[in-house]
Amino acid sequence: MKLALCILAVFGFVSALLPDGKQAILDAHNKLRSDIAKGIFKSGIFIKPKAANMRKLRWDSALEASAQEEADRCQKDDRTQIGVNIYEAPTHENPDQVTKSWENEFQDRNWYGTMMGIHSFHSPMRHAIQMVWAETSSIGCGANTCGTRNEGYRTTYVCHYNEIGNKMYAEIYKTGETCSACSEGFKCETDTGLCDKIS
Repeated sequence: MKLALCILAVFGFVSALLPDGKQAILDAHNKLRSDIAKGIFKSGIFIKPKAANMRKLRWDSALEASAQEEADRCQKDDRTQIGVNIYEAPTHENPDQVTKSWENEFQDRNWYGTMMGIHSFHSPMRHAIQMVWAETSSIGCGANTCGTRNEGYRTTYVCHYNEIGNKMYAEIYKTGETCSACSEGFKCETDTGLCDKIS
């Protein structure tokens, strides 16, 4: 796989996602969302019901810029934020491993309902839930290599989303026939089962 990070030496390491890294993150999100929309995604022993309103994500340059700014600050904790996913990785990990780590939260802990209750809000599944929040339609991500030679280097990945997910007592997605409840301004993409924004 092509190296997904561009490393520049400017008073240390500074990283940015290259186009193949951005595409890998976007594709991983939409593949997961498509599997849920079609009713073929399994969390633990449970097959999740089909999604009627799961939107297709598109890359957003403004969200990418804000995510990159946050990554440049080398923040370590996203527990107080919504609409944001943060992941720290050894410098050799690539973006598809990052999204896989978030998605695996659904396997590490069984995902039961489709409402964002207190259990889900405070659970380690919040990264995975943001990935599949149905009303989210755009994403942008950045990356930055943080740390020092003494403490070790790590790559911080940050993704920003719009609409933001993980809203307390809101639906993660509507259950029903695939693409049966696409919002106004969206059309069904039949091969993915996702509601795609009309250009």
